[in-house]
Amino acid sequence: MNISAVVEVNVWDRMRNSRRQSPPVAWLFRLVGVGYLVWVIAFDLPTPYILVAVLAGLAPESRGIFMHLSSRKYGRTYSYVLSDEGINIRTRLTNLDVAWDGITHCRETKRHWIMRFPGGGVLHVPKHALTPVDRQAVREVLAQHRLIKDEQPRTTA
Repeated sequence: MNISAVVEVNVWDRMRNSRRQSPPVAWLFRLVGVGYLVWVIAFDLPTPYILVAVLAGLAPESRGIFMHLSSRKYGRTYSYVLSDEGINIRTRLTNLDVAWDGITHCRETKRHWIMRFPGGGVLHVPKHALTPVDRQAVREVLAQHRLIKDEQPRTTA
């Protein structure tokens, strides 16, 4: 099995991926940002203070936007090749090979397969670039490697 897909990553995908990859303590930045925004509004402070509060409250999304702006260097087009051995991901400057044995957990959502690695690494494989037949073949390979149960995907995004 060799399934290939080419995906153009947009700013919304980057922000969603950044939000998913942020550590659990990221909610603290959001809370501090909202508290700071309330404080800035209550004491009628100048506009730059509001900007700092919004950036703190939207830290993961801000990181995603920054990553998207800096992605011109590495390319915004990702080529995925899924085979029986693993996944190969290529951009203009990088090449990543991941064996199925290196993946510790996989979760299937409505839009992605979210794969986790030891040490907290996350890989998102988008479904929208694959045909229904290719999606089923990927599910079979993931079930064969015991990364997912052989069942229908969840409907959460």
